[in-house]
Amino acid sequence: MWNKNNEHRRPYPAENIPSPVLLTQEESAGLHSDTGDTHSSGRTLVQVRDIAKAFGDNHVLRNISFSASEGEMVALLGANGSGKSTALRIVAGLHKPDQGDITIDTSVGTAMIFQKIHLVPRWSVLDNVCVGGLAHIPFWRSLTTWTFPQFLREEAMGCLERVGLADRAFDRCGSLSGGQQQRVAVARALCQRARVVLADEPTSALDPTAAHQVMGLLRDISIEANIACIAVVHQPELALEYCDTIIGIKEGLVAFDLPRHACDLDTISSLYTVGNQKSRAIDAPIPFDKDAEVSARDELERNRTAFGQLEGRQ
Repeated sequence: MWNKNNEHRRPYPAENIPSPVLLTQEESAGLHSDTGDTHSSGRTLVQVRDIAKAFGDNHVLRNISFSASEGEMVALLGANGSGKSTALRIVAGLHKPDQGDITIDTSVGTAMIFQKIHLVPRWSVLDNVCVGGLAHIPFWRSLTTWTFPQFLREEAMGCLERVGLADRAFDRCGSLSGGQQQRVAVARALCQRARVVLADEPTSALDPTAAHQVMGLLRDISIEANIACIAVVHQPELALEYCDTIIGIKEGLVAFDLPRHACDLDTISSLYTVGNQKSRAIDAPIPFDKDAEVSARDELERNRTAFGQLEGRQ
């Protein structure tokens, strides 16, 4: 057992982390102004000015600008290849822009929630969340999960309470559903003590119920903890339901930057239009392809076999 009294206490101990209060959509809407303008009036935490990025001859971004403030959830929407994920990665520092400036308030941290969640399946849920706080402990404490200090475990448990998974803290992470694992990733981001959260298609691999849960969770945390959240969202309906600001990116340019109440599906559909043709993302379901289904099933089975062999060697 760790001795709590002998542990060096860092800022933001677990007892200062608010208890989880997951708001309904109506309660959340009530926190916005009566005018219906959902653009946040809080302090600006992220400011992107005229950034451009090219990979070889492919100009992915062309002079785009946007911002995110305290308590604001911003959605980046666009067709595949429009540049929305590249823009998010530039804000995260994973890509360097060819031109332009990104200003992030120096008093806040930044956390990234990737499309591929990057959790360790064999570790406990709690240990996976503790990884988010490794920057706040001495290097030797981070060498193994056995040396994670008590204050970090308490803080991680508080983050799990925020996302409603404290009761699964000691379960293997691999035993959780996809939606639960995404909530663990959110808790890990909170454990970084970040005030800016960047989420790259956090619902792309989830069923509709889990997708709504994760988006609602991000929205509630943004409001309760005054976090600025910028999310690349694949489903326009989710963006309109949960995000304060909708930014449409088309062919590397900002097509519109609107508060939620001023945006609708007709406006968003223009992002997926090429000439007079609209993308299936708005118009029609992808037709069933039996051969493709069989091929995908075979590929999944090969991946399962390879993963099992890998785990056997560890």
